[in-house]
Amino acid sequence: MVGGGFAGIEAIGELEDMARTAVERNDRLKVSDLRFVLVEAMGRIMPEVTEERAEKVVADLRSRGIEVLLNTSLDSAKDQLVKLINMKDKSPAGEMYTDTLVWTAGVQLRRSSRTVTCPWTSAAACVPVLICV
Repeated sequence: MVGGGFAGIEAIGELEDMARTAVERNDRLKVSDLRFVLVEAMGRIMPEVTEERAEKVVADLRSRGIEVLLNTSLDSAKDQLVKLINMKDKSPAGEMYTDTLVWTAGVQLRRSSRTVTCPWTSAAACVPVLICV
């Protein structure tokens, strides 16, 4: 899971819960067959909440066996190989093979597109404005 905002946290929590339940119901599977990794480019998850709340959520995710990688981003994903990058110094931060990659990190416009006339957030997202005529 790439992205530690509300969507990414909820998605990885629900997917892990569903997978754990499937393992409990199938004797051919075991919990050690599962691996869930949350990759977040910032130094913390969920910037909309307090740092204390975000740290509690990280602790909860880790207690469930979910790996939480902060200050880490996706460098590339090709042929099931995911390469990660350390956001502090842009050094390689490991790699892993995966069958599923979920992107909830959002997107940013190119700098040249930021000349569009609309309010911009600090995350470089254009805030929609309703104009009534």
